[in-house]
Order: sequence, then structure tokens, then C-alpha cells
Amino acid sequence: MPEPLDPSLLSRMAALGSAMLGDAMGSLGVMAPAIRHVAGPARLCGAALPVDAVPGDNLALHRALAHPGAPGAVLVMSAGGGGTSGVLGELMARDAVGRAVAGLVVDGYVRDVDVLGAGALPVFARGAHPQRAGKANRGRVGWPVACGGVAVSAGDAVVGDADGVTVVPRALAAAVIEAAEAQAAREVEVIRRLDAGERLADVQGIDVS
Repeated sequence: MPEPLDPSLLSRMAALGSAMLGDAMGSLGVMAPAIRHVAGPARLCGAALPVDAVPGDNLALHRALAHPGAPGAVLVMSAGGGGTSGVLGELMARDAVGRAVAGLVVDGYVRDVDVLGAGALPVFARGAHPQRAGKANRGRVGWPVACGGVAVSAGDAVVGDADGVTVVPRALAAAVIEAAEAQAAREVEVIRRLDAGERLADVQGIDVS
């Protein structure tokens, strides 16, 4: 695992949110809309620990929970983008919370969502399905994966909220934050003008004639 991201950078990203960060990258890093908040707290922000798994199998996720880089990390699991098995349920979520995992993003399905919804682990996935996962393929932990159509490497920043999930490459973190914060400041001025009675199209110079 690379050196941890500066906590102050993660804090600034969390305040900006997935949409603003995605805008700052021209929508690069924005996961497919199928990857949505499913259970637990609706916001997450942390450094990625990628988990490369096969559809319907969660042995790689068990291995990730035992990885020294798991505490404080967001586990980003490929799960092949297919299969219907719930690769994370109540017991594994409890294990993840006990190991101080920051959250889970899975290009696949989870189960026990009623219980997960009351828990402390933010979970983003394609949805829920009650089918039990297998434990036959070891997969890989810490290697780059594709999740929700986005390449994710160890140490990249992962921000999830009600809009979805955005991944900020570690090497671009500072520049993306600066661009997103500048956009956020511009939007404050736009809101001020809207509240004063101006029309959005006029504020943004859009010809609606």
C-alpha cells in the first residue's frame, strides 16, 4: 500500500462531494449510476484498497479484511460486475466495522440490507440479492481493479454520497481539490444572484431565445 493520503485532503474531498469532484475531472472517475448507496451511512470518504474478485465469490473480500491496509480504507471490490450473489452480509459487515474499515464499494450485490442499513458501515453496490456467495477463488488484494467502469488503484481517494461514487487518482488529488473548491466558490456567487431574483440562464450566459 502507498503512504496514506493526507487526512486534510480527504476532509476537503468529503466536504465537496462526489458530483463536484467529478465535475472537476470532466466526469472522469465517476462510477456508473448502477453503483449506488445501499446501506449504512450515506457518505464515505477514504483511500481505496482494491479487491479483485470473481462474480459471486467473496473469499477475496475475506482476505482484504485481513490485509494490513484495511483499517481506515474503503474496500473497492470488482466482483466481476456480474453474478447475483450477495458478497457482503451482516456478519462480514460486522467484521469490517471491527477492523475499522471506512466503507465498501462493490461492483456486485450485497444482502442483509435491513440489518446493514442500521449499521456503521457505508455500503455502495449494484443492489441487493439474498443468494449466498461462494468462497472458492482467492482473487487479489491491492491490485488495480475496474469498479463501476472506473480504474481504481491502491491509495486513490473514494468519495461516495447520495449522488454516487467518484474516484480521484491519488496523484491528482491536490489539483482536483483546488479545481473543485474554485467551482464551489463560483457556485456560491451564482446562488447569491439567484436568491436576488436573477434567472439561472442569464447568470450562466445561456441563450434561451
